[in-house]
Amino acid sequence: MSPLLEISGLRIATSGRLPVVDDVSLEIARSEVLAVVGESGSGKTATARATIGLLPPGLHVSSGSIRFDGREIAGLPHAELRSLRGPGIGMVFQEPMTSLNPALTIGGQLTEALALHGVSRAEQRERALAMLTRVGIQDPAQCLGAFPHEFSGGMRQRIMLASAMLLRPKLLIADEPTTALDTLTQADVLDLMVDLTREHGTAVMLITHNLGLVARYAQRAVVMQSGRVVETGDAAALLTTPRTLYTRALVEAMPRRMDARPPVPPSPVIEARGLTVAFGGRRRFFTLGRAVTAVDQVDLTVHQGETVALVGGSGSGKTTLGRALLRLVNPTAGEIRFQGADITRLTGQQLVPFRRACQIVFQDPFSSLDPRLRVQAIVAEPLRLMPDRSLDQVARMLAAVGLTGFERRFPHELSGGQRQRVAIARALIRNPAFVVADEPVSALDMTIQKQILALLRQLQRERGFACLFVSHDLAAVEEVADRVVVMQSGRIVEAGLRDAVFDRPQHAYTQALLAASPRLPTLTG
Repeated sequence: MSPLLEISGLRIATSGRLPVVDDVSLEIARSEVLAVVGESGSGKTATARATIGLLPPGLHVSSGSIRFDGREIAGLPHAELRSLRGPGIGMVFQEPMTSLNPALTIGGQLTEALALHGVSRAEQRERALAMLTRVGIQDPAQCLGAFPHEFSGGMRQRIMLASAMLLRPKLLIADEPTTALDTLTQADVLDLMVDLTREHGTAVMLITHNLGLVARYAQRAVVMQSGRVVETGDAAALLTTPRTLYTRALVEAMPRRMDARPPVPPSPVIEARGLTVAFGGRRRFFTLGRAVTAVDQVDLTVHQGETVALVGGSGSGKTTLGRALLRLVNPTAGEIRFQGADITRLTGQQLVPFRRACQIVFQDPFSSLDPRLRVQAIVAEPLRLMPDRSLDQVARMLAAVGLTGFERRFPHELSGGQRQRVAIARALIRNPAFVVADEPVSALDMTIQKQILALLRQLQRERGFACLFVSHDLAAVEEVADRVVVMQSGRIVEAGLRDAVFDRPQHAYTQALLAASPRLPTLTG
């Protein structure tokens, strides 16, 4: 049979005629899952968006052919492309919170496409309810009247999947559909997507930089670099015996377990005993909602020079616990001790010495870096209150994170990995005793992620700070952690040395997390 989608010699250029995608050719068979992989800027998303005529302003298809179901669709008028979207090609976007309209109810957004394609009002509601039930929404009737902000990231992504599958498309484009989701939710959403597409005979173009997902879900893979296809073939063969140096570099960049470090001396930096954090319920008119306990009776210790990984699903309390240890969230009960001193109830000026000795690296460096400041000023900011501060300190710190020569740049002039290096430099320039790294690599490409993880390990060896590494990425945890603490519903359900937890998990929740984490086959050759 002829391919469902056939792209030939595709070239996408800017208004200044600079190529973003250059001579790309690929095809997808009916009912096939094809993975398109590569680093940020490789042209994956631009290629997919060109297929449905949704290129951003400033980009256009300058040459090449896009044939869908035997029909040439490159250059089709907007009205014809609009009729193709939905029953022909559906799309699940990377970030459901920005792709769902926050001002419209879920029901309004689900039925909009059905209405455009002539489905009656009664059938719109019936099909929407059936699809929400199919994607695992607990109360679909209530969901229709709710707004996107009332759902977790995983639920929003299920709703996006339901919206795309309502019209039973022949091809589904899934653009990084699980990047921000925890391991269990990621597996749930992708398993659901594959099940739905099999039921309807839908082909899938899975755009991702996570090669573990390629190994688990794709039959074939296409590797893109700098706007070009550099390798294509059977997914398993491509991951185990890559033919190009670039593909091999991508495979080798996947996190892998490092040798265990020597035992950490028993010098605790931060300790929590019976720590509890509860939030009051949300007020609705004249009633107060039920209080939520985010962290429940937690005991935790991090020693000097040690990395303790805190893992668990979304809503498990990981980030709240990390912020509570830094006193960015006030505990409801329990005790926090820093270098032996009780800091639980210190306030105002009493907390200043503690705050100077602790730092945090946030998940998204673009939103945590001041866009108005240059790199040099951002890194120097923590030194403002130090009488012996100097630009030499900033220069040495930037050299340590590999950013010499970037002093005069603004955050928007840096790549994601470079911005995260700036955030790490800012956090470490005062030689803190304790650092919380809150999902520091979850939004980065594999090659950049590998660089950042290696950088954190190197700087910790040199400076000896204690690190709480908060993450849902078990592969990254396996590479950097000395000990692993697993949280579920605000409680610690398992804790121990990294190798013991990964090789001999005791708790059912830990076992489920590990089973859901995609793994690569062994690289050969």
